[in-house]
Amino acid sequence: MDNPPSPVTCKLGLGEQAMEDEKPDPLLEAKLDRALLPYVGLLPPEILAEFRDHLADFMTTHPAMERMLARLRPPPVVAESGEVPTSNEKPSEAADPKRASRRGQ
Repeated sequence: MDNPPSPVTCKLGLGEQAMEDEKPDPLLEAKLDRALLPYVGLLPPEILAEFRDHLADFMTTHPAMERMLARLRPPPVVAESGEVPTSNEKPSEAADPKRASRRGQ
């Protein structure tokens, strides 16, 4: 019985092609490559591909790993500047400075 294609493309030539509707994550790919590099040549390609799939699943579904990957990503690029509501402001107050200043009186 054939295994379904892996959602992660293996740069080392060990895994399956990525699924057509999913783009590979460059950061995840780099971390997987680095983690598996010591095992290339020691384990058969089939085992490395399976190991890669399990590791990719863990890194993308475990809450602690998701947070770690998020911290490694660069901050988003700001397309335009503007006011951002803080956690104690309502969005309508941030848009209307007069309303926000009345609230403080």
